[in-house]
Amino acid sequence: MMDDPTIHPAPPTSIGVYPVERELAPQRTYLASTTGGRQVVLKMLDPDCLLDGQLHPSVRERLSRVRELAEKGVANLHGVERDGAYTFLVWDYVPGRSFAEASAGDLPHRELLGLSRELVLLVESLHSGGIVHGAITGGNVIIDQNRRLRLTHISPLLYNDPRHDAQAVTELLEKTIAARREQELPLGQALASARVEQASLRELSGLLAGISDVREGVAATPHHDAKQEARMRRRALAGAALVAAAGLGAFATINWYVNRSRPAMPVPMSDQQTVERSAGGTSSRADASVDTPP
Repeated sequence: MMDDPTIHPAPPTSIGVYPVERELAPQRTYLASTTGGRQVVLKMLDPDCLLDGQLHPSVRERLSRVRELAEKGVANLHGVERDGAYTFLVWDYVPGRSFAEASAGDLPHRELLGLSRELVLLVESLHSGGIVHGAITGGNVIIDQNRRLRLTHISPLLYNDPRHDAQAVTELLEKTIAARREQELPLGQALASARVEQASLRELSGLLAGISDVREGVAATPHHDAKQEARMRRRALAGAALVAAAGLGAFATINWYVNRSRPAMPVPMSDQQTVERSAGGTSSRADASVDTPP
């Protein structure tokens, strides 16, 4: 009897020397542990990465460079594990939520903006080390328990054009904004501008850094309400007007008190005013220059 392709086989209990805890992606990725109890992720290599049952020389060289990375924002690659006919990469397990999960939830727009810029800077830093990730997706970007970004599962294939990552980052952020219906908010507008200008990652980073008008709580969920945003904007403007009015009132009161307490200073008079005063007249110009409290 032929195997039923609709039946999902149970995950293995172990892969090489690593006991498997659970399956993360069907027949591809597994959460396992070391003999010391440390959690790791085993991800199956594609057959294209092998040559005569061994790692392709270019893949071996690339993985060696990835292992030598001194970038805290990238999960460590421990090595390669063989299990029968299959070969797995062994990565550090990063506890937390994926970028895709977090952005689809209740993540405020302000925090999404900050994480987006952090992602751009992290990928730029990776490029400065001579590595192109090659597989940036919402699932390969992890927000750890300290709410910092970590990249994982760098592609073993030979990617060497940074523009590949730039396009992947831009598309990830654009899809995220579209799903949240936040195209009119600061991050959405910055991404639209970057698309028109065909901005590099560095230029996109500058655009995101320049955003200052980010309204916390506005359209922080996928159910963005334009009327609610308008109400919040009017409320903010009204509050600013009240603060300004109160400040002007306080300044006027203090100014009046200071002037009232200060002794009157002699007012210099012109020759014409001196003649008028000596004749018993009163100069309206002299009167006008004297402060009189209300």
